[in-house]
Amino acid sequence: MLPLPLNFPANTDIARLVPFFPPYMTSFQYYYQFQYTFTVQPSPFDIKLLGNEAVIYSKQKVEKAGMHQLRVTADLFYMDKTLACRTIFKVYIDVSRFNF
Repeated sequence: MLPLPLNFPANTDIARLVPFFPPYMTSFQYYYQFQYTFTVQPSPFDIKLLGNEAVIYSKQKVEKAGMHQLRVTADLFYMDKTLACRTIFKVYIDVSRFNF
């Protein structure tokens, strides 16, 4: 749960999502694939990928109060495209009716 004030500025990072990485995979070659969906479209938020992490950010000024739900799935694959691990994030962004 991430509380934000009304009129939150655009292009501001909100949260960093770091998926689980099994310790036994340090000697393997791997890659992550992220999929995400917002329950309300269009959303003032988006995700940018930074290596093996994802960052939730505001893509425009947040001018409407309410709850925004986001589901992010981070799949960890071996280089032969076999699924090694999956991390699921459920993020709730609550935009307050008031500035705080």
